[in-house]
Amino acid sequence: MTRLPTIFLILSLSIGKILFGQIDSTYRIQGFAIEGNKKTKEWLIIRECGYNVGDSILESQINETALNIQVNLINMQLFATANVIPIPLPNNEVMFLITVAERWYFYPIPVVQLAEPNFNVWWRNRAESRTNYGIKFRQYNFRGRREKISLTAKFGYAREFRLGYNMPYLIKDKNWGFNIGIRYKENEEITTGTVDNERTFFTGKDSRTRVEQFYSIGTIFRPDIFQTHSVTLAYDNVQARDSVSILFPDHLTQGNSRMKQLRLVYQFSKNDVDRRGYPLKGYSYRLRAEKQGLGILTKSADIFEIQGFLKKYLPIGRRWTTQHSLSAKTTFYNELPYFLQRGLGYGSESVRSYEFYIMDGQHYFLSRNNLNFNLIPEKCVRLLPALERMFPETSFGIYMNLIFDMGYVEDNLYAEQNPLNNELLFGTGLGLDIVSNYDYVFRFEYTVNRLMEPGFFIHYRKGI
Repeated sequence: MTRLPTIFLILSLSIGKILFGQIDSTYRIQGFAIEGNKKTKEWLIIRECGYNVGDSILESQINETALNIQVNLINMQLFATANVIPIPLPNNEVMFLITVAERWYFYPIPVVQLAEPNFNVWWRNRAESRTNYGIKFRQYNFRGRREKISLTAKFGYAREFRLGYNMPYLIKDKNWGFNIGIRYKENEEITTGTVDNERTFFTGKDSRTRVEQFYSIGTIFRPDIFQTHSVTLAYDNVQARDSVSILFPDHLTQGNSRMKQLRLVYQFSKNDVDRRGYPLKGYSYRLRAEKQGLGILTKSADIFEIQGFLKKYLPIGRRWTTQHSLSAKTTFYNELPYFLQRGLGYGSESVRSYEFYIMDGQHYFLSRNNLNFNLIPEKCVRLLPALERMFPETSFGIYMNLIFDMGYVEDNLYAEQNPLNNELLFGTGLGLDIVSNYDYVFRFEYTVNRLMEPGFFIHYRKGI
């Protein structure tokens, strides 16, 4: 059905109700009319609206409800755009006309992956050998049900193969889902520790210095569109050369050359932001608890880890926003192999301005903060015809940030060799973010740390 006949049909039902009355009366949601969903199931769009047929809303809340539905649909990350128009009907009823522009859902993407904690370390060292090449296939919105299939093959510095499948809606009530994952990786060179907060390496004679196999299956429960519970059971099988266990007895458990273990992971998250790709309003938080080693397999670890993440986005003016994130981790263990230890300095879990350093440890906290200004509002741009088909209605915007980060890593194992461990870390600077409505973010930052070391850094994901 085209847009014009749909609007005409709905308007014909609402003669005499073009304008809402002056009394703030209660309206009943009569239904949703949906257009533009060539692949996405209609029931899926209705579920993700956050409102149901039969719900009651005040007349003064109708436009706000339409905006909320629009935000919820954009946050599905399936649509380039979503527009919602409320249509008043007789008998104090309202219908919402939803028009979406679907994204391109199948991506065969060439992979050029840097085998470093971030791009800036790779660029400083110019270590071309620490680069992985390959291809990954991503099928989003498989069967129009928001399912995701991923297949990755990488070669070069390490050989890695991944297969993943995520099905958010398993049964009729559409609250339960599941996922599975398989990963196989061969490493010729492995990280064996850190000295002066930089990684040290061991290089074997072939690509099987360390071989990793990971298998997982999990269940997902979403009581509403903002909250997600997940429980995952995983099996890890890691095999290293005997020379690794001899030279680095702390690399795997109990000085062994093999580690086999079961892991149980519970995670709860709530995400209520205006736009998941680059939030400017709202909040999100996540709690993760993981038990490594369930007492069933020998040569397994015995570790319990808790992580928490909290993010807040607060508009303070027409173009101004403050962005804050706080995260922390604590680890309980009898023995903690280096292979399973991770602190700050990896991806977004890092103090900006310390991109060249790794602070491994058993416990940490991290605070990242931006004062954000929308320098150039997002505008649609014309792409080449071939790209326009894959990325319809693409828009870009530019944001400036004043940055202040702070973090601390507690390390009871390797601190003597790493002076930044067990020390308060902080950094500040300026940043420029280029943002697209397809959730791509390019960050350019000039920062300085407590060591008074300035640096210019490039990143490819949102800062907070």
